[in-house]
Amino acid sequence: MDWGILIPLAGIAATAVLCFPLVAACVRYVERRGTRESNAQEVDGLREDLRFMRDRLESLEASENRLSDLEERVDFAERLIARDHEAPMVEGKH
Repeated sequence: MDWGILIPLAGIAATAVLCFPLVAACVRYVERRGTRESNAQEVDGLREDLRFMRDRLESLEASENRLSDLEERVDFAERLIARDHEAPMVEGKH
């Protein structure tokens, strides 16, 4: 058997076996680090969306209040029109 080739091959195999967990740990660290950065960006995006939704909700609530006021005005106008039509006509006025 040629020990001149077998010893370096055994050394390479042992190095690979011993370094594999270290390389795997480095890969997991890099993946987690990238995930943290993307999570931070995602959280910032969600906060911006939340601000937009709150602003939109305030706008809708203001529109709801305005619509309620307009409904009251229409009801009042309808009552005035109905009262004018129900009142007896005075001579000379139509």
